[in-house]
Amino acid sequence: MIKKILCFLSLMCILPGWTLAQSNDDFNPTLPAEPGQLARVVVSVSPVEAGSASGGGTYKVGASQRISTSSAGAQWKFKQWRNAATNAVVSTSTSFYYTTVWGTTKLVAEYEELPVTSLTLECEPKEANASLSGAGDYVQGVSCSVTAYNPTGFTFSHWTDKRTGARLSTSRSFNFTKSGVKDTLVAHYNFTSSMPIEPTKPADPIIYHKVTVTQNIAEGGSTSIKETQVQVGKTLTVSAYNNTHYAFLGWMQGSELVSQNSTYTLTMGNNDIKLEALFDFAPGTPKEPEGTVIDPVGPIEPEPEDPEHEGPSTLLGDVNGDWKIDYTDATYIKEYINGNVLPGFVLENADVKPDGRINAADFGHIHYLINHPDEQKRR
Repeated sequence: MIKKILCFLSLMCILPGWTLAQSNDDFNPTLPAEPGQLARVVVSVSPVEAGSASGGGTYKVGASQRISTSSAGAQWKFKQWRNAATNAVVSTSTSFYYTTVWGTTKLVAEYEELPVTSLTLECEPKEANASLSGAGDYVQGVSCSVTAYNPTGFTFSHWTDKRTGARLSTSRSFNFTKSGVKDTLVAHYNFTSSMPIEPTKPADPIIYHKVTVTQNIAEGGSTSIKETQVQVGKTLTVSAYNNTHYAFLGWMQGSELVSQNSTYTLTMGNNDIKLEALFDFAPGTPKEPEGTVIDPVGPIEPEPEDPEHEGPSTLLGDVNGDWKIDYTDATYIKEYINGNVLPGFVLENADVKPDGRINAADFGHIHYLINHPDEQKRR
């Protein structure tokens, strides 16, 4: 008996040392987790634009953690949660409780994209011009609520599918199950004969024409519009802004000076309109553009004679008498209007329109003649 007791005591003395030796060894991940070990859960969505996921973090091993996901829109259908490492399906619910395990676990919420197509609503006859609600873009299989309202002089009859011709409902409001293609539903109306009015004829088509705005000197300034479309009969306001050392002179439409104001309002007619903003170098600046003369130096001198032509220039618009029309001639007229007579000024050639007066219209017409040399002529 005493011998058995001694053997038992010897065994109890050996066991603590064995346990201590075991605890000093490296942890084997195949064994159950040691007390106090943590688990890391990483959640994501595939594809990333399909939605969002929550529930990731660091937890104690064996904890029950809620994992959930939500889609970014009706076109994204949730499929399942999958373990990224093992490729195993963890859950087919958008929200579930996951029991954490030692190490890092990556859970992926997988979605598939459903086709989104349009639903268009029309009325027949067109003259009913009825209000219809329910049009939009929908996912296949979604129930779409559509409603037709009775306009004055018409009574609703039924709905049809424009693509198939099928009669869908005789109720003004009904639910339409969206197909996987573009759908058009037609609300049919009957004219109410007791009404004193008849359906009006189709409205005239709305016609637009183009307005193009250019400028004679690129560095002279800028305009509020370069090109736009305007409905016939509607108005359009354009503005010109001159740069430093430049002055705005007027708006040209074809060969006509239509305004000298920097802001001009036009009414669209039945043809395209081309406007040109006229800018010129402002007098009195430190440096004048090359080839431009602005300082009067005395009384008018005789007109110079060109060796290729006989006698003084008779070219209408050749204000300085050099047998050509250029921006120097425009400067001569501008200075004349401002009360300055430049050397060589030919009065007879300055009335470019001609209308017996020398004004901004002549200035503008010179710019037109520069760009249309085939219309230049002698007086």
